[in-house]
Amino acid sequence: MSSASNQLHERKFVGKGDFIIREGEEAMSAYLIQSGEVSVTAQSQGEQIELTRLGVGQIFGEMSLISSDKRTASVQATEDTILILITKNTLRKKLEHTDPTIRALLPMLLGRLSSSNKTLLSRGKSFEQIITDAKAALHDVKSMLEASEKRKYEESVETRFNAFVSALEAFQKRD
Repeated sequence: MSSASNQLHERKFVGKGDFIIREGEEAMSAYLIQSGEVSVTAQSQGEQIELTRLGVGQIFGEMSLISSDKRTASVQATEDTILILITKNTLRKKLEHTDPTIRALLPMLLGRLSSSNKTLLSRGKSFEQIITDAKAALHDVKSMLEASEKRKYEESVETRFNAFVSALEAFQKRD
């Protein structure tokens, strides 16, 4: 059992509500979730925005290990969680044995993912943006429907949606 793939890895217990990673910290390790669930959040315009929730079998913290950047998000346990630590050294050794094409693709893909995350976080949370996003979703759903379903959709969903938008606009204009 001397091969790296058969090595026992350090495990870490994290209680519900505890932070595992904080945005801006140096990256020391990534984590594989053995049990439990975590919430990944990032600071945007003065508030914490949840990016995703991760569960058993998922890994987090790997982006900073590969890119050597500081942490771009915080991760907090949403329930008691057991993690398997993946150190920089362990990841580096595994990458050394990976196909060179895959090794070359990783930084590019991580760069794109990081850019997408920054774009999502920088979007304003104004009423106008929420309404614009909702209208786009309404249009997307309608475009997927069969012609026979569109009339019913317009009568039931669009009618209610328009009433919702009117209520939002009235709420926004209140003094």
